[in-house]
Order: sequence, then C-alpha cells, then structure tokens
Amino acid sequence: MTTHRRKVTDTHEPVVIRRRVEETETDYLLRSPANAKRLREAMAWADSGEGGPRT
Repeated sequence: MTTHRRKVTDTHEPVVIRRRVEETETDYLLRSPANAKRLREAMAWADSGEGGPRT
C-alpha cells in the first residue's frame, strides 16, 4: 500500500490528488472522436465567414 493511501486509511484525512499535466477544457472535449469531429466542423464553419452573430 502506498504511503498516501495508508495515511488516508489510518487518519481518514482528505488528500488532494492533482494531475501532473493540466488539461484544458478543449483537450477534454477533443478526447471523444465524435465530439472532436463536431467541434472541428463548427470551427471550420465559423472561420469560413458563413456564420454570423445570432440573437
């Protein structure tokens, strides 16, 4: 058992676990192939100038 796990088990104190590399929301959204495809299509559409502001 790791030291941190033992500390939590023995003392019941909370432990904060952080990722070494911070992930952006965009990175998270692009993980799903289907979602990545939709986002890239939407970005291409927006960059093409076809779209405009909507109310």
